[in-house]
Amino acid sequence: MVMEDWLATRVLVRLAGRTVQAIGVCLLAGSIAGLTGTGLSEASGYFTTVVAQAVSQVVPLGTPTPSPSAAPNASPTPGPRARRGGPLEFGLNGSLSLGANGVSSSRTDAFGNPVANSNSQTNSAVGLFAELKRRTATSTADLRIPLGFSQTGTQVGEAVASFSTPHYALQYGSQNVNIFGQVALGTTIRGPSLVLPLAGGDVTLFEGSAFGDSSEVVHLTGIRARRISGRNLFELAYVRNAPGALTGSASTLLFGMAGSRGNVAFVGEIAAQERKTPEGPLSGIATQFRVDYGGLTSGWTATYRRTPERFLSYGSGDQFGDRMYDFGYRASIGTSSLSTDLAYETDSLNGIATRMRRSYVSYGGTLGHMNYQFTAQESRVGEDLATQWTGTGTLQLSMPVAQGFALFGVQSGRTTTENGSPLATAALTAQFQRQFGKYAVSLAAQQQRQINELLGTTRTQSGSFGIVRQFGRTGLGYTYVATHTLSPTVDAVQTTPQLSISRQISPALSVQASFGTQTLVDRINPLNSGRSRVFNFTINAPFSFGSGLVQGRIDPNLPAIVAGRVLSDLGDNSVVAGLAPGGVSNIVVVLDNTEIQRTDLDGNFQFSFVKPGQHQLRLESASLPRGLTADQPVVTVTLQGGQTGQVYFRVGNYGGVGGHVFGRDSNGGQLPLSNVLLRIDGGIYSQTDAQGAYGFGRLSPGPHTIAIVENSVPAFASFSKENATQKVDVRNGVIVPLDFVAQPLGSIAGFVRYDKSLGKDYDGGVGNAYVVAEPGEHAAITDDDGSFVIDNLAPGAYSVSVDPETVPDETGPLGDPIPVTLVGTERYQGLEFLIGHKQKDVVFTFLANGASAASVHLDDSRLPPSGTTAVVYTAPPGVKDASVKVFDKAFALTYDAKRSVWRGTIEVPAGTAAGSYDVTATAIGISASASAQLHVDPKMQIAILQVDPPNVAPGQYATVRARFLVDVQAGDRIQWSDGTVTTLGRPVAGRVFTFSLRVSLRPLYGVLLTRHARLPIRLL
Repeated sequence: MVMEDWLATRVLVRLAGRTVQAIGVCLLAGSIAGLTGTGLSEASGYFTTVVAQAVSQVVPLGTPTPSPSAAPNASPTPGPRARRGGPLEFGLNGSLSLGANGVSSSRTDAFGNPVANSNSQTNSAVGLFAELKRRTATSTADLRIPLGFSQTGTQVGEAVASFSTPHYALQYGSQNVNIFGQVALGTTIRGPSLVLPLAGGDVTLFEGSAFGDSSEVVHLTGIRARRISGRNLFELAYVRNAPGALTGSASTLLFGMAGSRGNVAFVGEIAAQERKTPEGPLSGIATQFRVDYGGLTSGWTATYRRTPERFLSYGSGDQFGDRMYDFGYRASIGTSSLSTDLAYETDSLNGIATRMRRSYVSYGGTLGHMNYQFTAQESRVGEDLATQWTGTGTLQLSMPVAQGFALFGVQSGRTTTENGSPLATAALTAQFQRQFGKYAVSLAAQQQRQINELLGTTRTQSGSFGIVRQFGRTGLGYTYVATHTLSPTVDAVQTTPQLSISRQISPALSVQASFGTQTLVDRINPLNSGRSRVFNFTINAPFSFGSGLVQGRIDPNLPAIVAGRVLSDLGDNSVVAGLAPGGVSNIVVVLDNTEIQRTDLDGNFQFSFVKPGQHQLRLESASLPRGLTADQPVVTVTLQGGQTGQVYFRVGNYGGVGGHVFGRDSNGGQLPLSNVLLRIDGGIYSQTDAQGAYGFGRLSPGPHTIAIVENSVPAFASFSKENATQKVDVRNGVIVPLDFVAQPLGSIAGFVRYDKSLGKDYDGGVGNAYVVAEPGEHAAITDDDGSFVIDNLAPGAYSVSVDPETVPDETGPLGDPIPVTLVGTERYQGLEFLIGHKQKDVVFTFLANGASAASVHLDDSRLPPSGTTAVVYTAPPGVKDASVKVFDKAFALTYDAKRSVWRGTIEVPAGTAAGSYDVTATAIGISASASAQLHVDPKMQIAILQVDPPNVAPGQYATVRARFLVDVQAGDRIQWSDGTVTTLGRPVAGRVFTFSLRVSLRPLYGVLLTRHARLPIRLL
C-alpha cells in the first residue's frame, strides 16, 4: 500500500471509530429515552410513535363475529387482550449409542511363522441438548445447554441464554462481528450483548472473548447496527480488541449494503482496520462485492474481493493477502441447464505470491428417460518457483429401471507440474439397484487407471454385491466387496464378505449387529497378506423429553400451541433476502380477535394453551413500521391437541389487498362469512377468518384480479357474477381495502297441513317436515304448527317441495312442487302444502313379455359425497335376488315381504365429482330392470341445521332441528369445536333429529361420529 493510502486509512479509522462510538452512545440513550417516553432522538421518537399507534389499536374492537340480529340484551364481546404470564417449557433432545467392536487378525512374519493379534473395544456415547424456555405476551426467556457423556469424559457446551422484549434484548453467547459475511471478520466465542430497536432495524452492543492470532484468546468489544430502507439493508459496525501478546490490538470499522433493483441484486462490505502488533503497526482496507443479475431461466454473478496481508479475523487469525475476481453464468435451455464459472485469485504471504485460475462448466438435462450430466473443470496454481495445472472431465448417465435405477460414469483427468512428470487418470463406474419384491439388490463396479512416467501405471478394479431382505421390522443383509490393485510394486486382492442384521424395536430404538471377514493376498509382498474378522454391535436410541415429546403428536388431552416469527423481507432475490435482519419487534399479533401478543426483539411470538380447532392470526397494521406491509395479512391454521403450529409473517415494502367477505342476515344486514376461499390472478388462495377477513400480500404494483371460489360460499349467501370477481390496483407499501358483499336475500314462508281426506286422526299442521327449495342447498324444517320459513334466498326462480320421507308413513305430499320467483329482498308468504294418502312415485318402468312393471325409487335423489339414501326396487313376482349398481359398485338389496319390495342403501363415495349418475337395478330369476338418476353435489352439507330462535345470542341455548343426508342412528354423537358433545336421540321423522345446544359461537363446527364414519358439519 502506498503512503497516501496508509495515512488515509489511519485518519479514516480514528475518525470513524470515534464517530461510531458516539453514534452508539446516542442510539443507546435514544432507545432508553424511547422506553421512558422522553424521545431524545429521531429514532426513539419514531419508535415511540409506532408504540403509541399500536397501543391505540389494542382497545376493544367490537364483537368479533356479528350475530345475525343479536338479542338486545346480549352483552358486548370484549376486544382482544394480552394474556398475563406464560408456561415454562422444558425440552431435552439427544441420542444414545452403545456398541462393541472386535477385530482379530492373522498373518505370517518374515520367517513364515503365524502371527495373530486381536483387538476389541466398547463404545458408549450420550449427546443431549437441554432447553428451558418461557414465553409471555411480550417477552421470551430462553436457556440452551449442550451436554455430552462418553467413556472419555463428560462435556458441557457453551450455554446460550437470551431474554427478549419488544424494547430490548439481553443475550449471552457468540456474536458475529458483521452480518453479510463478505469480509472475514469472524465471531466472538461467548459474551454478553444488548440489542436495542432502531427504526427498521436494531443496534447491538457486545463484548466477549475471541480467538486472535495463533489461537490467542483476546477480549473484544463492539457495536453493530443494521437498518432496512425500502429494499436495501445497511449495516455499520465498529469493533476493537484489547492488546494480546501475539495478536496485539486492532480497531476495525465496517460498512455494508445489500439491495435489489428489478433483476439486479447486490451486496458488499468494506472494512478499514488499524492494528498494533509486536512487529509494528499495520493498517489496511478489506472489501468484497457481489452483483447478481437475472431471473428464473438465466443470470450471471460477479464477485470482487480484496484482503490486505495480515488482516485480522477473529477466529482464524492473520489472513493471507488476497485479491479475487469471479464470474459465473447459469441458464436453462428447455429441459437442459448450463452453469459456468471463471475465477482469478492472487494470494500473498511474506512476500511470496501465489496466482490461481479456476474454470468450471457443467451441462446436463434429460433425454427421453435418461438423465445426463457433463462436467469439465481446470485449475492453474503458480508460485514463484513452480506452476501446476489440473484438468478433469466427467460424464454421467442415469436412467430408471423398474423399481430401481442404473448409473454409468466415465472420468478422465491430467495433472502437470513444472519440472515434474505428468499424471494421467481414467475411471469407469457402473451401479445398479433394484427392488425384487421384499429383496433389495445392488451391484457396483469400478475400474481406475493412473499413469505416471516415473512411478509407472497403477490399475485398480473393484466390484460389490449386496442384498437386503426385510422381515417386518427386521432386516437381514449380505454384502461382498472385492478389490484388485496392480502396480509395479503391488499385486493385491482384497475381499470382504459381511453379514448384518438389524431390528427396529421402536421408532426411537434400533439394534444392529454385523460380522464379516477381510482377506488380503499380495503376491509381490506376501508379508502384507492376512485375514481379519470384524464384529460390530450397536444400539441407537434418539430420544426427547419435555416439550419435544409432544411436538407434532396428537393428544386430545393437551392444548395446542401457535408459535412463529415476524421477519423482514427484502424481496424475491435470494442473495438479498437471506441477509435481512431477521425478526421485527413490537408487532401486534392477534389470535382469533380475542388475544394479542407483541413480538420480542427477535420477532418471536407464541400463544399457549390454545383450544384445538381452527384459528386465525393477523398482524395489526398500525403496529407495522411505516411503508411496510405483511405478505399474508390473515393466516388460518387448524390444530389438534398436543400439536404446535408454526406461522411466519414477512413484512416488506410491497403491496397487498385486504378486506372482508360479507353475507346477509335475515334483516338484510351484513354478516361476516368465515372459511370462504378467494383467489388472486388465478394463483394463490386466501381463506377468510371468523371476522370474514382475508388478505393477499407481497404483490407487485399494478392491476390484480380477485375472485371468490364459488363452492366455498355457504348456501345462505349468494354473489352475483359482478360481485364475485373484482379488479384492484395495488401500490407498494399499502394494503388496498376490498370488500365482497353478497346480494340482498329474500325468503319463502308457508305451511304444511294435513288434508281432510286423512280423517280425524290427522288434523292441523305437520311438524318436523322437511321443505326444500331448489336449485341450491335451501331448506327448512316445519314447526309444530306446520309453519316454515326458508331464509337467505337470492333473487331467482325456485321449485319448492316437501320431502315425502319426513312425513308420517302411508302419507305423502299432494300435487307437484310449487314454483316461486323472488325479486330482490322479497318476503314471499302464503305457500301451502297438503299431505294426504301416499301416492306411488314411479321413476322409471320396464315392461317385458307382459310382465309387471319394475321401478326404482330413491329417498334422496340429490346427495353430497359421503351421503347415503335408501333405495326401493319394486319388481314383478319371480325375482330371486336383486341389487343396484352405481359408481361402478353393486349394492345388495333385501326383500321386504310385508310391502313386497326390495330395499337397500346407497352410499356416495368420498371425493365423488359433481354430476348425475345412473342407478340401475338388476334381478336374478326374471328379466326386470329399472333405473333412476342420483345427482351428486359437493356443495351440499351432510346435515341441514336449523336453530330456533334463529338469532340466538352466543352463550345461550337453542333448539336445533337437523336433517341428515347420511346414515345416522340414535346414539350417534356430534363433537363440537367448543368441546360440547351432543348425543342424538330417536329421530322425530326419517332422518330428522331435534336436540338442545348451547350456541357458543357462530358458525360452530363439529364432527359427526357415526358407526361408520367421521364427517364434518357446521352450524351457520
